Amino acid sequence: MTVRIFFLCAFSAILLLAGASPALAQTQGVERARQQSQVNHLRDTVRGNALREQQRQQTSATTAKAFQNPRAKSQLQSADQARYDRYRARQRTAIDDFASKQAAQPADDKRRTEPAHAASSH
Repeated sequence: MTVRIFFLCAFSAILLLAGASPALAQTQGVERARQQSQVNHLRDTVRGNALREQQRQQTSATTAKAFQNPRAKSQLQSADQARYDRYRARQRTAIDDFASKQAAQPADDKRRTEPAHAASSH
């Protein structure tokens, strides 16, 4: 805990010496935390969807073995395909939502979070 406080104080001192205001440093920290939270949420959503899909596929494969009737197997395959399509749509929606949140970020915030070498090349 003491080490964290020391580094926080050192970071604040560096920002003050560089001419940055403490409010700007706090705003940037909050923004980074928000972005990391969004990334974590996307990762958790995608992993959860993938795990549920894997379990569903295993259950479907086990169920399909029990059917001998070709018509019943065909219906099962159609239902399985529909569930897979919904899974892909959930994954796509999670990624699109993340991308739209990133795009909705104000341009001012984007400039603050870009590396210095990227900002100078524009």
